[in-house]
Amino acid sequence: MAAKAAVVTGTSTGIGLAVARALVAREWRVLGVARRVSPLEDPAYTHLRFDVASADRGPLAAAIANHVVGAPRVALVNNAAAIGHLGTIRDLDAGELTRVLAVNAVAPVWLMNQVLGLAASATVRIVNVSTGAATGAHPGLGAYSISKAALRMAGMQFAAEWDAPESRESRPNDAAILSYEPGLVDTGMQSEARNKSLRDFPWDMFRGFKRDNLLVPPERPAAEIVGFLESGGQPSFSERRLRN
Repeated sequence: MAAKAAVVTGTSTGIGLAVARALVAREWRVLGVARRVSPLEDPAYTHLRFDVASADRGPLAAAIANHVVGAPRVALVNNAAAIGHLGTIRDLDAGELTRVLAVNAVAPVWLMNQVLGLAASATVRIVNVSTGAATGAHPGLGAYSISKAALRMAGMQFAAEWDAPESRESRPNDAAILSYEPGLVDTGMQSEARNKSLRDFPWDMFRGFKRDNLLVPPERPAAEIVGFLESGGQPSFSERRLRN
């Protein structure tokens, strides 16, 4: 069995696909999870078509267990995300918010618990792909901002429990969580946002990012994510933004 096993969500496009490609190139075995097929084909890559928001997580749990058990270094990249309603928070439907929270916060917490439970004696590195909207309010991004803020806090909560004196016996052997802001990345989510009508989304920020050539290719944040996954000596929780 290869020494490095990674689980990456959202590997059909964008940052998730770029991370999976980079990991395979660095001799990791990668389990990719996405609702759609992935263009990545490699003997070291296994793709599972699965909606992380599904209530029936049995197939995903089995695939993760088969993939990570016994590996001395295990990685999880919570990259899959739903942008949800783009518009005022007053127009945000409760059902839509529930769906976005399921993808962006509930599923990642479940995945962290799964990986940490299966790899208790391994070196574990977890990256939760975050956003500037997790730390500050942005008009029109209510569901996305709320859900990503919840994910950021979840990483902090895991670390706080590990580091509390009363909980030291349950602390993983060598686990670290990074809340990572990839910056302005040229992804399908950006395209969806900037193509909304001005009537539905009057704020100009997404159109401005493209117009002003501020978007970076997914490979740039992917390289930094992989660097963390291969690192040693990390604090229980840290956060970082794409370095210029």
